[in-house]
Amino acid sequence: MLCVSIKPTDYDQLERLVVEAESVGDMTEIRVDAFPYIDEGSLGKVVKKAKHPVLLTLRSKKEGGNWSGSLQEMEKILRQLAALDPFALDVEHHLPPVCITQLQVDYPDLKTVLSYHNFESTPEDLCTILKEMRSIPSHFYKIVTTAYDTIDALKILLFSKESGPDLIALAMGDDGTITRILAPLVNTPWTYASLSTATQTASGQLSAEQLERIYHYSRLNPNTTLCGLVGDPITYSVGDIAHNAVYRYLGINAVYVKMQITPDKLKMCLDYVRQLGFRGLSITIPHKETILKHLSIIDATAKTVGAVNTLTLSKSRIVGTNTDTDGALDAIEQHTKVKGLHMVILGAGGSARAIAYEGKQRGAIVTVAARRKEQAQQLASELGIQCADFSSIPTQYDILVNATPSDLPIDRSHILRGTVVMDLKSKPKETTLLKIAKEKNCTCVYGIEMFARQAAKQLEAWFGHHAINTQEALQAFEETFSAVSF
Repeated sequence: MLCVSIKPTDYDQLERLVVEAESVGDMTEIRVDAFPYIDEGSLGKVVKKAKHPVLLTLRSKKEGGNWSGSLQEMEKILRQLAALDPFALDVEHHLPPVCITQLQVDYPDLKTVLSYHNFESTPEDLCTILKEMRSIPSHFYKIVTTAYDTIDALKILLFSKESGPDLIALAMGDDGTITRILAPLVNTPWTYASLSTATQTASGQLSAEQLERIYHYSRLNPNTTLCGLVGDPITYSVGDIAHNAVYRYLGINAVYVKMQITPDKLKMCLDYVRQLGFRGLSITIPHKETILKHLSIIDATAKTVGAVNTLTLSKSRIVGTNTDTDGALDAIEQHTKVKGLHMVILGAGGSARAIAYEGKQRGAIVTVAARRKEQAQQLASELGIQCADFSSIPTQYDILVNATPSDLPIDRSHILRGTVVMDLKSKPKETTLLKIAKEKNCTCVYGIEMFARQAAKQLEAWFGHHAINTQEALQAFEETFSAVSF
């Protein structure tokens, strides 16, 4: 269920905002603490007219809201709100238990949401906090913490999954956003959304429109397959937009989220995603090489390349594969066959490894170049190719591939007129490198061309040959990219 949270600052806008919230959600939270005063008549009228369940919340400053009155005043107002006969009433955990119990006795049809907020961290003792809260009878319990990294968010998701359907467990902050997206998969009775990105009532909260358009939230359920991206950084990845659009296009009951994970948290991340039941992960910078030591099985190509970009997970094992190899070269060979041509690859990371390996397999003469030549030398010696640094790019080549995060890693003079130039980044589509290449009449190969091909092969790995036709998946990704501006 999707609860749209609104904070009207005057009663003239209240009814309009409730109608807007009902057009995109299943339930409406009215943040009563946003009003300068309590007008029971206006509130009661709106609650009575509402088509969807209404949750009334008087959030104190202590719990992140605007209410600054005394505890006695809060108890009095909560009774006034309960008398308006809403679907539910948010009651903060620090109120005396007798107050909460008496509300339930006096208003037997009222559902209470006992809420706890932590703006400093995600505590380790979540089970203890919930146990103490459950000593006070309530219909629902709400625990909201602050996520300082994705591991905190994964902890909250697993905690929610294991704690029962009366718990609403979410995390604030950008890293906590996935707890809001994946709520229907982990027993959470509802998640909170805003009417727009400008009217968030909590940090990391998405709008109802974002949840539905990107993540098809209304279709998510405990049987939805979990997939995602693991990397650092992930800001410029379009994986969530592309994958979720293709799942909808192909009728696959799955959802894809982005997770920023630093190298020191990689093992911990894998432990959590397995417990949560993730089936597939895309692996990007800087984990494509270091991930290998955490895997049960690595396919022959990925093992030879020494880099993995795709994980298929089960309870007993994690299988690593590499779809970058074919993805990049297939995209290039839509424009020109590489056999006998000189290909210069900028970068020495996992993507560069994969492309250099496959380029050589297809008969290209490959040179890998890095900012520090010793990096390029190591990769070149492993794959039996040539090497250079960014200041000594070959003066003659046919194909240039940027496999670095940089928008322009080399001097523009090194971009040769009339060559084929590819940039692996998908966002923005027109990188600085490609803009200069266009000026020099080069044939440009966009990162989304590679993305579509490697992602189609990822779907095949995750969902099986019987469920996924790779060509149909490729067509779906290509149509998605043509319809969406990145």
